[in-house]
Amino acid sequence: MKPDWGLGLRAVILILLAGAAVWLFLITANHSAPPSQDAPVTIAKDWKTDLPKINTETDTVLAHLGITKIKRREIPVPGVNISRSELHIELPTGVVPIELNRALNVMAQKHGARAVASENLKEHTVSIHIVLNEVIVETVIATPKR
Repeated sequence: MKPDWGLGLRAVILILLAGAAVWLFLITANHSAPPSQDAPVTIAKDWKTDLPKINTETDTVLAHLGITKIKRREIPVPGVNISRSELHIELPTGVVPIELNRALNVMAQKHGARAVASENLKEHTVSIHIVLNEVIVETVIATPKR
């Protein structure tokens, strides 16, 4: 009886491919992406001085996306002695909420802040909060145009 070389060859190829896959996994795990080398963010000692700049730049971002109709109201923030701006907008047909969130986050990062979004499926709205020093300083509530 002759040995079955086809089955043995397949087993050897399978073992070699599995070893190559493990080897590739190990070398890519050791070369993780280095941390981003973006410009360092400086937070003003009196961070409240950035609030008017954030308000102005938010309006600029909205105008750049073609959003001109803005309902604005000021809401006092207890314990911090500031008022946060709440902007109600209607998203144009070609603008998706993630695009607005990204644009606001890029703007906020210039001031040491960040944009955090949440979606309300029941009311069909997206709320994007600009957070600076763990305080919500501005909220954009976007409703899609119907």
